[in-house]
Amino acid sequence: MGTARYAFALATQDDDAALRALLRDNAMPGRISLTLEREPSFFAAAAIEGEQHQTLVARDASGAIVGLASRACREVFVDGAPRRVGYFAQARIAAPHRGRRALLGGFARAFRELHADGAAPWYVTTIVADNLAARRLFEAEWKDKPTYRRLGVLRTLAIPLWRARRARPPAGLALRPADVVDLPRVADCLQRNLRRYQLAPCWRAEALADERYTRGLRPRDFIVAERAGRLVGTIAVWDQSAFKQSVVRGYGGWLARLRPLVNAVVPGLPAPLFPAPGQRLLGVFLSHLAVDEEAEAAAPALVGAALDEARRRGFALATLGLTEGHPWLAPVAGAFGHVAYRSVIYAAHWPDAAAEVAALSRRPPLVELAVL
Repeated sequence: MGTARYAFALATQDDDAALRALLRDNAMPGRISLTLEREPSFFAAAAIEGEQHQTLVARDASGAIVGLASRACREVFVDGAPRRVGYFAQARIAAPHRGRRALLGGFARAFRELHADGAAPWYVTTIVADNLAARRLFEAEWKDKPTYRRLGVLRTLAIPLWRARRARPPAGLALRPADVVDLPRVADCLQRNLRRYQLAPCWRAEALADERYTRGLRPRDFIVAERAGRLVGTIAVWDQSAFKQSVVRGYGGWLARLRPLVNAVVPGLPAPLFPAPGQRLLGVFLSHLAVDEEAEAAAPALVGAALDEARRRGFALATLGLTEGHPWLAPVAGAFGHVAYRSVIYAAHWPDAAAEVAALSRRPPLVELAVL
């Protein structure tokens, strides 16, 4: 696979250091410029993205890796039934090579060749909503690139943990930490609720207990809601800092000027809310949120309990992803102060899956932020 200027191949363990350097040296722009890093191993987080994972790299004439992008395949719910779908993620291109059509076209051709293995009929990907240049580029049609069809908008809630957040659960509902014996009931709760949404992960009990797919997530990291002995809701506090990190590289606008003042007036955090450039954000994911329809009022209480647990463990920030139009977004966002980030969710497909993607029902999507 390749062009006159670039060669494309699947990454191997021998590429680990170069891949980590590419992530470390190429920040995502914004009011807070971040690098999304994978120390000490690029490949340690691969399995949580999907049962099958491949990273494609582009090399320039010198043999140096100047770009990467990943393809993962996992079981998700599509129109209420389990379906194996792919995910395109982690696109990074070294600054001197960005925007070069030879590089982008080479990635498109290489991924189309990989697609021929039949591992997934079509793919999901997300693009930050404010990145208009990237959205225009990938929404356009050009040779070998899959068609991008917009499915919805993911709202990421970044919630500072400077005070207790516990919300009183509805009458008759009890919240408690889970144990390993609860995992089958947690999986059952996740499956019967997440099947209502497009692209939600199809979590099985064996996957919840498998370190490959839930690295860093222990049974006691789940909080469950029970009513009359029935498990009707769940959420997890998932610390991925041992293998994935968000590192601040710079600030823009008012944050660059007022960051020290904001940190000074926010009490009780184990680390600054806005760390100095070069330092990690001390954050944790809130994941595996599911609540039975008759108990949906418990969603804010579950989130509040998870925020309290994250604060108790010393985190400064928690992130939760919900799609716009989801019934829990408004009550959760209204209950907890946050900063929101928007990303557009796309179905990406080549002609062989055009009919299947066009026939998708209008169920709202619900991708799991913690495994993106």
